[in-house]
Amino acid sequence: MEREIGIPPDHQVHADRVYAHGTVPPKWDLVMLKIAEVHRRGVTGKGVKIAINDTGVTSHDHLPAPIAARDFTGSSSGTRDRNGHGTHCAGIALGRDGLGVAPDADLIVAKVLGDSGSGSTTGINNGRVWAADQGADVISESLGDGGGPDIPEDVRAYEKAYEAGALVCVAALGNAGFNGSRNTIGRPGSYRESIGIAAIKEDGRIANFSSGGKQADYATPGQNIISCNLNNGFVAMSGTSMATPFMAGLCALVIQWHRMQGLTPPKGFAEWRAYFQRFVKDEGTPGHDHSYGYGVPMILAVLDSLVPPGWV
Repeated sequence: MEREIGIPPDHQVHADRVYAHGTVPPKWDLVMLKIAEVHRRGVTGKGVKIAINDTGVTSHDHLPAPIAARDFTGSSSGTRDRNGHGTHCAGIALGRDGLGVAPDADLIVAKVLGDSGSGSTTGINNGRVWAADQGADVISESLGDGGGPDIPEDVRAYEKAYEAGALVCVAALGNAGFNGSRNTIGRPGSYRESIGIAAIKEDGRIANFSSGGKQADYATPGQNIISCNLNNGFVAMSGTSMATPFMAGLCALVIQWHRMQGLTPPKGFAEWRAYFQRFVKDEGTPGHDHSYGYGVPMILAVLDSLVPPGWV
């Protein structure tokens, strides 16, 4: 069933928080989860491939060049980002010099949303499978619709991606807010085959715009997140769109750390959903809840659980 899908509605760009090219501005999100300490341990995403399936990516001094890129929208600009959303998401996951979560990961770009921020489900599903075929370990999709029952074609695309070797797919829950009753999560964040990501604020509380429901899995920073813009500078943006590549970067760190220890990282949505439950700050009501999911992942707890003998 073909339908339009795109950037979750009410995604916010903070026009008053635009920064020129130069030193990366302070990043509260990385400080909250102690990402700099993780990097000092040599865990930076090296050897892991992250696919940003979005509006494309434009070159930026703080982004790696993609190892593979393909357009699924028929855009005259190819995989170049003329919207800004995909480039911002890429910076969150892979930005260098203190900008991103996994700065040494490899970038794969699937342009599945056009310059207006929307795309077809056929293109999105084809992009998901293609990214896995290119060797993506993590596939990040900051996109969604208004929600509804599972679409068989979407589910099959997830199955093909995992069969092709993808370890985990993460997706935004949406920006429709949540009042504690009606489920507001859009597809594909609602699918069990993806890890659905909510957004938190600097104070650790759930963002007012973050969608909620029983399919919420984890919550990561998503409000006033500074990352790359189209002018080789930086801009602050808010949305579960921002929280999703943050989670993608965390997954990349986990994958690298496992491989460094000679261990097999989690594979597939069930293993990842269960894995992070052991390493979260449980926010909201105890246990799983419809706003935070299982909680906020604590990456240092992951590393400490796998500390080899003699680690100093």
